[in-house]
Amino acid sequence: MEKRSDTCQISTDIQWEYAGDGIVRQIMGYDEHLMMVKVKFNQGAIGTLHQHPHTQSTYVASGCFEVTILNYISYLRVLFQLTIRTNHPM
Repeated sequence: MEKRSDTCQISTDIQWEYAGDGIVRQIMGYDEHLMMVKVKFNQGAIGTLHQHPHTQSTYVASGCFEVTILNYISYLRVLFQLTIRTNHPM
């Protein structure tokens, strides 16, 4: 059985999920190769170190945040895009 989202989804129909202290997310679309998630961080919120079996693409729509990938720290802000390859700790 394939694990994937519907082909077309409307963000207002997708529930926000708890993703850690001060963090919520909407899973916009996914399959075994790619995942797209909208995430909101409260100021000062810290995500946990994790990795994914699929490629993940990040786009900063507002604000800024620090991300660590393979011990390299990046500071992302509005209009930045980042692609995280399969199974890279972040």
